[in-house]
Amino acid sequence: MHGMSEPYYSSGAGQYFPKIIYTFLGGILILLLIVYSIIRRLVRPLEKFSESAREIATGRFDVTLPLVRSNDEIKDLYDSLVYMQKSLSTYVNELKETTASKERIESELSIAREIQMGMLLKYFLLIQIVMMWICMPYCIPPKRWVATFMISIWTAIISIS
Repeated sequence: MHGMSEPYYSSGAGQYFPKIIYTFLGGILILLLIVYSIIRRLVRPLEKFSESAREIATGRFDVTLPLVRSNDEIKDLYDSLVYMQKSLSTYVNELKETTASKERIESELSIAREIQMGMLLKYFLLIQIVMMWICMPYCIPPKRWVATFMISIWTAIISIS
């Protein structure tokens, strides 16, 4: 066997073997670098989109999304994020307007309720005084009638103010 390998190396073919191995390994290394740069070029926009989506989720709808020059799935993702950004911004603005309108209406209703209660109390006390004026002479002896009527009027005046 030792004799068989000598003619192979001595014929000159063996001198190219290390060069072939180094060329193959160099080609693999260059191929790996090319694949890495392609993958990196594809992943970089996704990382930026992910960062932008997190900022949009915190309520910052004015975030500028990274520009996309390709016309592939990344462009579809860009279009979807732009649509989501506009939709969320519109929804939040409408929600703020609706909430402000609701708070304004509740405030106005509260004021109206206070006015109504004040008016009802005054009218109720006035009706009570009139009813006492009409009914007291028939229910209470005349000496107590004047005192009871005066106490009722003073109570009504204190309640109104």
